[in-house]
Amino acid sequence: MAITARPRFTSAQVTGFYFQPCRDDVDEIILEYFRCRCGTVRKQTRRNGRANLMQHVRHEHPNFEAEMLEATTSETGSLLSYVSRSSQNLYGWLMWVVTSNLPLTFCENRATRRYTTLEKAVLQPFAASAAAAPESDDEESSSFVERLQKRRKLAQQEQKYVLIRSIPPTSNIVERFF
Repeated sequence: MAITARPRFTSAQVTGFYFQPCRDDVDEIILEYFRCRCGTVRKQTRRNGRANLMQHVRHEHPNFEAEMLEATTSETGSLLSYVSRSSQNLYGWLMWVVTSNLPLTFCENRATRRYTTLEKAVLQPFAASAAAAPESDDEESSSFVERLQKRRKLAQQEQKYVLIRSIPPTSNIVERFF
């Protein structure tokens, strides 16, 4: 029984090492086209996935594993690009907790986990200030105490929503570190 060697790198790591997305005249990324380090432009479609790019790497760069192992120490100086996503997320959470002096139980909070995974577009309605809220026409008819209570409620709501803005999505923070 022959034992096949397990590949050292995933196809995502290999294609990420060799290929960069192509850009147009306005420096915007063209989603389907990627340029190899050797200058060849290849098209990646949803149907093919990374197969087309990996085919090019295997054909044109047969010793790609050795090149990648050499490049990690000589070009980048670290192995951070090969760290798993879960390790990157864990590191991001730890950095966030330590640099912000948060309690360690902060990570276990259900609301924290829920709001860190939200997209920024989802949080936009919460960013609206209390000044944008419609004013009621019956302010003159309400008593002084009712107006103060209403202002207090608006101030509390505004503080609550400002805190949500300070919780960025975890995946974006982790990507910034690497």
